[in-house]
Amino acid sequence: MEHEVFRKFRSESIYTCASACLVSSACLSFGFDMKTRTCLLNRNSSDTANVVDRKGFLFSDIQHWPKSLSGRCAQKTCPNNDRCEVTRLGLARCAPEFQGCGPPPEVRDASTMYDGHYQGAVATYSRYTCDPDYRACYNNVTSTCQSSGAWESLADLCGQFRWHDPQINDRYSFPCGPSSNFKLKISVTPSRDTR
Repeated sequence: MEHEVFRKFRSESIYTCASACLVSSACLSFGFDMKTRTCLLNRNSSDTANVVDRKGFLFSDIQHWPKSLSGRCAQKTCPNNDRCEVTRLGLARCAPEFQGCGPPPEVRDASTMYDGHYQGAVATYSRYTCDPDYRACYNNVTSTCQSSGAWESLADLCGQFRWHDPQINDRYSFPCGPSSNFKLKISVTPSRDTR
C-alpha cells in the first residue's frame, strides 16, 4: 500500500506482524515481505487506498484477523494515536505511538518517490526546477522521516549560478551549492542609474 506505511520493522512471521497491527489504534492493514521478513503497518485499508501487487509480498486488512492474536491486549481498547503494550508485570496498558511524519515536503515541479511515513523513511526528489539564474545543484535529493515526526530539511536545492551585471549587460557564473562551500568576490562600480 503506497504512501500509507507508518511503521516498518523486521518480523519473524506474518502472525507477529498481524499482532502488531492489532494492538495499534492507527493500523487498519499490514503488508509482509516474505523474503526479507519485513512488516509494514498501514494507516489505511484496501477499501479506501490503492494496493499494489508485488511478488513475495502478502497484504491483509486487519479486520480479517482474530483479536486473540494480540494476547493480553485483546481486551484492551486504546484511544487514537496509542497502542497497547504489555508491562513487565504482564498488564496491558495504552502508550503513545509514533504516527509517522505525514507527507514529505513539496518541491515545485519535482518528481517525488517514497513508500511511507515511518521513522527512517526516505523521500527522493528528482527533476525539480529552479527559478531563472538558479540551477539544480544535485541530481537527486533525499529527505528522511525523523523521530520528531518531521521530515529532514531540504535546504539549498537550488543554487544561484548567475549574476547579471546591468551596467555592462553581462552575466557572471557562481559555483552551485550552499554558499558555505565557496567564496565569491565581485568588484563592481555602481552607476547613478543602476546601483
